[in-house]
Amino acid sequence: MGKETEVDERPDIGQPLPVSIAEWIAEQILAGNIAPGEHLKEGDFAERFHTSRAPIREAFYLLQLDGLIERQPRRGTVVRVYSEEDVRELYQTRTALERLAIERLQERWSTSWLDTFGSILATMAEAIKSGDYRSYSEENSKFHTKLMEYGGGTIIYALWRQITSPLKYLVRASTRSPDEMEASFEEHRLVVTYMEQGDFEGVARVLTQNIHHGMTRVLTDRSHQGRLL
Repeated sequence: MGKETEVDERPDIGQPLPVSIAEWIAEQILAGNIAPGEHLKEGDFAERFHTSRAPIREAFYLLQLDGLIERQPRRGTVVRVYSEEDVRELYQTRTALERLAIERLQERWSTSWLDTFGSILATMAEAIKSGDYRSYSEENSKFHTKLMEYGGGTIIYALWRQITSPLKYLVRASTRSPDEMEASFEEHRLVVTYMEQGDFEGVARVLTQNIHHGMTRVLTDRSHQGRLL
């Protein structure tokens, strides 16, 4: 397995063991400690976490659903390699679905929803102050999830959910630094301002920019590190 890491390997007792292990492995993939294409062995992780292979097998299943690993003939479980084209396609699909949701959101808009988005913004701001990029990423994802819940129909929302698993890790990777979080926050703040004004063309325009900027940060970061998730 890749290079050693200083990350705490003790699973979070507040959630199921397979989920904790899956999140730890995901973090190592994002950090580059487990490389794209690398072979993952159940036995290695069972030894690392002092557990049987059953939780590891379930963790691998969760990571496969998230699009971070895959099973290959004669190779077993490996870290999935996302090409630049794959990343662009994910973000382009997200853009199309969210713009469609905004069109529907305008038709059914309720000013009561502003409280929800405002609350998420407040939590995002606190995450920036504390430098907690994980918390910021979670609130960022929650913001877009609420937008899709309010605006997307059953089919639109289901399609969007299919691509959010790999995207949630890419989003986290694109907002790690204070400057990245600040830039992302400003775009989300502007989205809410346009919502308050009833300007949904403005909402669509800024969200499209936000998604494009996130994609650019991911591709730039991957390029500098000589790899793609």
